[in-house]
Amino acid sequence: MNSKTQEKTRFRTLFSASVLVLCLGAILWHFIQNPGALNPLLNVRPWHLVAMLGLHVAILGSNTIRFRLVLEKCAQRHIPLKPWVELFVNGRFLNHIVPQAGNVYRSVELKERYGVPHTRYLTTLVAVAWLSTALNLLLVVALIVGLDPSFQLGAWPAWWIVLALWGAVVLGPFVARSILASVRSADGRLGWAQRRINEVLDVATDSALDRSWLLKVLGLSFIVFVLATANVALCFTALGQPALIGESALFYSVLQISNIVKLTPGNLGAQELAFGVLGSHATVGMSEGILASGLFRVGAMAVLAALALPLGARQLLKPDSRSKVNDDA
Repeated sequence: MNSKTQEKTRFRTLFSASVLVLCLGAILWHFIQNPGALNPLLNVRPWHLVAMLGLHVAILGSNTIRFRLVLEKCAQRHIPLKPWVELFVNGRFLNHIVPQAGNVYRSVELKERYGVPHTRYLTTLVAVAWLSTALNLLLVVALIVGLDPSFQLGAWPAWWIVLALWGAVVLGPFVARSILASVRSADGRLGWAQRRINEVLDVATDSALDRSWLLKVLGLSFIVFVLATANVALCFTALGQPALIGESALFYSVLQISNIVKLTPGNLGAQELAFGVLGSHATVGMSEGILASGLFRVGAMAVLAALALPLGARQLLKPDSRSKVNDDA
């Protein structure tokens, strides 16, 4: 590792640590200023926790299958289900410990086991995030308009804000491609970014022509959306502060965006603060927003740890069991 890379790594580590301290400090200050803000936790019952864990298992399973479908389409390679479950779960767990560690782990393993190029895995990662975020935001708009049209964020109708965000997500890659195309130099970071954006858009466009595949991916995305929205709603219900359906869906969309933009390990602190700020402008309140994010995080981590630790141990005990690049198993 050269000095420049080491310097970038140190900067990222320092930045992540600084954001973590600032976010946790802001959250701690909020609860110090509002001593009774933790009281909603007294409303949580055992059945709430059991239901949350069950929903987390269902969400993880649906995400595992969806990501594999997109990866096989992008890489044009068959990825056996059982090894992929290990890679996906272990990667999710690592991403909660060190930012992007799980993605690096998956990328390396997929390259060594099945010859999936690193750039193809990256394309899959971005494509899944882009398509699912766009679909989720559109569903949030539909839910708010259909069920809670009077729901506002501050002084603005909530569906206006979400629709504007949806437009930014959908058009963002096309605008970025146009801007980068106007730059003459195709070298360095700009050239790399331009190639990746083109690849993601090309993959998404070509894949959409396969209607059977597209329906499967959209169907799984819809299932994940319903399960995750129900889980967020359950978190607020457990705290004694039921949220509107469209509101719960909006919180899930914030959670998804939080999973894409990693500022701290697992976005600890940043995710909770984002939930709190959104809650303060919605119907549930800032304290309940922070606590709901904490409940969701604890449930997700409990499921991931319960699955990833034995899977990781099994992988370590069988170092020679990897499939080779040319293995079509």
